[in-house]
Amino acid sequence: MLVHYISSWLQIVRQYEAVYKELGDSLVRAATTASSLEAEHDSGNITKTRSKATPNESSSLGTTSGGGPRCQETMGDT
Repeated sequence: MLVHYISSWLQIVRQYEAVYKELGDSLVRAATTASSLEAEHDSGNITKTRSKATPNESSSLGTTSGGGPRCQETMGDT
């Protein structure tokens, strides 16, 4: 009779182990997915920031090195 209880108990323990392993695997997948999405989001923000900054940095017309407006002379000005 004691053997039956121990056998039943071990079967329950194995079932819980399987459930916890599956739960652990699910948590690992969720954490990996969240990390990947966060990295992708951050990468997208960097790309957007660079694409917004590039036109301003590559074209210095109309600004001084200090970033303010620059005067442009026309042929008629003396």
